[in-house]
Amino acid sequence: MNHTCQFISYDNQANDNGLSSVTRLIFSIYRQFYVYFVLAFGPLNIIANLLSMFILTRKELRGSYSYLFFFMTLDHTIVVVFLVSTVIRSTFSSICDPDNNTLALAVYQIIAQNAMDILRAHASWLAVVIATLRFFAIRHRGFREPSLLRILLWCFVSLSVLLAASTPVFMSTSIQWIPLSNVCRWRNITNDILVATVRESDWVYYNDCLLLRITYFISGTLHNGIPCFLLFALSVLLLRQLRLIRKEFVSGSKLGNDQSSSDDRVTKMMTVILITTIVSEMPQSVLNILVAFLPTGFRANIVERLGNILMTIMLITSACNLFIYLSMSRKFKEVAKSYFFRAVPIAKIGRFSTILRARSSVRT
Repeated sequence: MNHTCQFISYDNQANDNGLSSVTRLIFSIYRQFYVYFVLAFGPLNIIANLLSMFILTRKELRGSYSYLFFFMTLDHTIVVVFLVSTVIRSTFSSICDPDNNTLALAVYQIIAQNAMDILRAHASWLAVVIATLRFFAIRHRGFREPSLLRILLWCFVSLSVLLAASTPVFMSTSIQWIPLSNVCRWRNITNDILVATVRESDWVYYNDCLLLRITYFISGTLHNGIPCFLLFALSVLLLRQLRLIRKEFVSGSKLGNDQSSSDDRVTKMMTVILITTIVSEMPQSVLNILVAFLPTGFRANIVERLGNILMTIMLITSACNLFIYLSMSRKFKEVAKSYFFRAVPIAKIGRFSTILRARSSVRT
């Protein structure tokens, strides 16, 4: 079957214009750096996310926002784990080895590929829930935050809706048994056996690649585009509401100074996290939507070559959340310090010696 379409062509040589040449150059230069970056920064990202989840689950921080931030960070952590494992497998294992083309590894590859897309989308929608709750909290005094049970229900329902709506995405790939010589065409394969590989399903090319275009349109809108649009609108509303609160305080409102400054810090922190989510997901949304409408090799020549850069942005923004919490949330910082001093004996000794020196100086 000819795996091209009249409307969308995925031939790597199609539309080899100036932009395609630039993206090819970027891909060839960035490809090796990307592997080293993921292998080095990926574990650091996982550690930072684990620290964030550990602090967010402490009893001093238990609340609706902490629970939602925990599940959002958990989504990012699983994505990075799948990403690091995928890069390790593609870098250090030979695809010409039949042991690296088993059915179990092919199933894992499909699970990892789909899980990364779904969990990134789930994290974006959780960010929308966080922003919505914060808007109602600062707009309506006395707003009752949802319980942990309700948050768990929201997480389950949103994940279920994403899984159901992404059915065309799951249908676009399948496990196919092909001769090993077709996988390693540059080698002379003497023992040509059938191996399991993950490829695009044949039916995605029917009706002028209708299913494939639907797949990318769903990814660009439901997974990235709609939540990014909502996050942008909610960020504007949050900043506007924060400005109104400041005016009320200046005009003699009943709000105390501590309460106003606390609202200010929390809202600013959430707005920064929302902006980092938009920066991470919006470029992917735009490119996926364009794939559904632009002809002649746009995916092969543009999207697939820029995918490593977009994944790098996601890794950086995900790891930045810990430092955003530490720099903009006073309570998060205090809880982190208390548990850090409790967990690190050297830090305890240093703090204890400082207290002793201070006491001895007072006595003298």
